[in-house]
Amino acid sequence: MGLWDEDESDFEPQVEYVNNYLEDPNKGIELISKLLSYDKKYNFKRKNIKKLDYLLDRKLLETSAKINIKNELELYEKLITLSDKLYEQNKMQLLEDRSVIGIGGKFSAGKSKFINALLNSDILPEDQTPTTSIATYIVRESSEDVRAYTYNDQDIPLDMQAAQALTHAFYKKYGLGFSQFINNLVINVPDFPYANVALLDTPGYSKSDSGMKRSVSDAEKAYTQLKTVDFLIWLVDIENGVIQQPDIDFIRSLKTKNPILIVFNKADKKTNSAIENILQASREILENTGLNIYAVIAYSALEAREYCGTNKLTSFMVDADKATNRNEDIEKQINDIIWTISNELVSEKRKMIERRNKIGNIIFRSEDVMEIQTLVKLYSEVIGSIEEIENCTRAFETTQKGIRNLLTSIRRE
Repeated sequence: MGLWDEDESDFEPQVEYVNNYLEDPNKGIELISKLLSYDKKYNFKRKNIKKLDYLLDRKLLETSAKINIKNELELYEKLITLSDKLYEQNKMQLLEDRSVIGIGGKFSAGKSKFINALLNSDILPEDQTPTTSIATYIVRESSEDVRAYTYNDQDIPLDMQAAQALTHAFYKKYGLGFSQFINNLVINVPDFPYANVALLDTPGYSKSDSGMKRSVSDAEKAYTQLKTVDFLIWLVDIENGVIQQPDIDFIRSLKTKNPILIVFNKADKKTNSAIENILQASREILENTGLNIYAVIAYSALEAREYCGTNKLTSFMVDADKATNRNEDIEKQINDIIWTISNELVSEKRKMIERRNKIGNIIFRSEDVMEIQTLVKLYSEVIGSIEEIENCTRAFETTQKGIRNLLTSIRRE
């Protein structure tokens, strides 16, 4: 992998790795300044993405609030997920043609070390705490490269030493945790074997000795990142025994569509019989959860190997790399939801018109004054409902046109 490869010759002296950003305060300040810089050219696109996010998350279904839409909650959740995916893809266009595999789990489950083992590299810093951990994408590109995507949507190129400096060591020396203003890192790895996959390393969703406020923040970060992934690998520290209910609850909240791979990491710390018992007990627990599980395996990131004679991790990666739905068009899904809501509005108006006409016909045929008075009142209520639907339709048309215009504008930028 270049910077961190060991020399092939056993006779070469080992040179201690020195990170200039940690050793030289001037370089450290230079890195801070670079990441905190602001370029106005990003501002227009950022505003458009935020407008689009608002229209999708809030306004689209709000315009049809006066009618009962089938599966409204499901549509709402899907819109939020699509909005988040669109946001990520517009920041990082390299994700558009790839299946994103999220690596999740509790803090200290060994996610970064696990990914380093997959890459046969130490490219991800493993000295992380909730203060310094940053969600990081790993993709295959022709040249080794790192980019930081800040919370104000700037795209900052970094060298590998700078990326390696974004650890607790930097926080300890300079008192600054980069997770406060870096949303994601993207690392290009030429040797990554899966061209159609992006790995996502996320912060741990909990830490046993952290305060409640910190734990909630970590959970929110992990949830926000993982709810948009296409595939999920969930890591469990095998030293903690069988899979626990908090893990199950968190996985369930993500509503991942594709089968989930459960990996019990650090298997080198258990005997084979203990591993088998933990895996079997966890499989039995997971059978009753309703989760779509691909497999439950044991793995050692230290040894970079799967235990118990299975090779499910490789087959999972290959399946994700070949996934036919990885190019699923987000805009098409948004348009499908718009079409669904539009049809509901048309259908509801048609029903109200039919009801109005039916009541009108009864009024003209009726000779009972009391009945006519009641029917006229109902007729007026139906007319009011039709007007409400027409107002909803106008608001909906304005909103959906705004969405389409913003999508077109963002594509051109």
